[in-house]
Amino acid sequence: NFTPVYDDQGSGGDQDVALYTPQVPTGYYLIGGYAQGDYNKPSACVLAVKPSTASNAKANELLVPPARWQLVWTDKGAGAIKDGSVWHPVPPNNNYVCIGSVGQAGYNNPSLPNYRCVHKCLVENVTVANYLWSDKGTGAENRISIYKLGNSGLFYAIPDRKKPLTLVDLKTTPACYGEQETLTTAPAETTTIPESAPQKNEWVNPDEAGHKKNEWVNPDLQ
Repeated sequence: NFTPVYDDQGSGGDQDVALYTPQVPTGYYLIGGYAQGDYNKPSACVLAVKPSTASNAKANELLVPPARWQLVWTDKGAGAIKDGSVWHPVPPNNNYVCIGSVGQAGYNNPSLPNYRCVHKCLVENVTVANYLWSDKGTGAENRISIYKLGNSGLFYAIPDRKKPLTLVDLKTTPACYGEQETLTTAPAETTTIPESAPQKNEWVNPDEAGHKKNEWVNPDLQ
């Protein structure tokens, strides 16, 4: 089960999309949201994670909360029945990666205290083959493309319609420190998104230094 947070019904877009926030089992953490290219009941699962009980003390350092949330897109101008936005978390430092983007009802900054960024030793570069949706035809003021990550089932959003060369996803066997497995994964289920304070409606490059303001740079490959 998933809680719907946004869909583009009424926008006139060339494609359909619905965004959901999964619920994680007790003791697990959320690492992204779920997107589906229709308005039907969600038909797949996404992964949630927690440090493995068999791993050493360093496993507690593998998951950290994001430093902040970065606005990727709003549906302003689209004319959809619902108002919605898409966000991507920014990791606290370059040792971590925030894998999945999230959808949000309305335009406020997300409040997801159970979201975690993961250590870079737990991820791998993946080719971008699973295009899901773009804003084309919606009339939205800003552009967006959404891609599905194959290993985790999460979605990743960029503020453009140009296909990125690679993205980052959880390893099929998440392990660090030479151990067999340092993260335990489980299918996620349903949760809700609490309201929080609004954030300025503009895209700012997560890696601001050394890049032009409007140049897309994948923050997970820096």
